[in-house]
Amino acid sequence: MALKDMLKKSDKDSRELLVSLDIGTEVVKALIAEVKDDELKIIGVGRKQQEMGDMHSGAIADIAGVVANCEEALSEAEDQAGVQGKRGRYWYRGRIG
Repeated sequence: MALKDMLKKSDKDSRELLVSLDIGTEVVKALIAEVKDDELKIIGVGRKQQEMGDMHSGAIADIAGVVANCEEALSEAEDQAGVQGKRGRYWYRGRIG
């Protein structure tokens, strides 16, 4: 299935955007891409260093700190891209064991 077929627009004039958020032990990274036909164009990138005590061995130790770091990384990516997120869907991948 083509990427453009996987995404549904809610507004005919709105752009199709994808956001990726990588919550790592040391750094939170955000990426915003615009979907054009079946290609992605990166339009915004954000990074925020985790504070000491926010994460421990890949597990969240301070949820408020991690959320603040995610918001900062996303805000940086949104500013760079010239867009602001309003709604979305999410998928996650975690470690088992």
